[in-house]
Amino acid sequence: MPSSLFGTSPAAQPQQGQAPSQQPNMAQQVAQLREMFNGKNPQAVMQLFAQRNPQFAQFMQMYGNSTPEQVCAAYGLDWRQIAPLLR
Repeated sequence: MPSSLFGTSPAAQPQQGQAPSQQPNMAQQVAQLREMFNGKNPQAVMQLFAQRNPQFAQFMQMYGNSTPEQVCAAYGLDWRQIAPLLR
């Protein structure tokens, strides 16, 4: 199973016998991600991550209704030390 945050989706994998012009364009995918992040829509970003990575989807099911402080506490982390890094 992929361990990266984004995982791999079947759409991102070139299909056998598929012409290079029909393969997904990585630059277009990056541009779409950049637009999504700049759009200030965290729900859309979370949904994308959950679709692409089963581990992230599981994490969201477990902690989707929790505050950042609660998630940090579950992992033995101090939210007050982490929060400044995310701003």
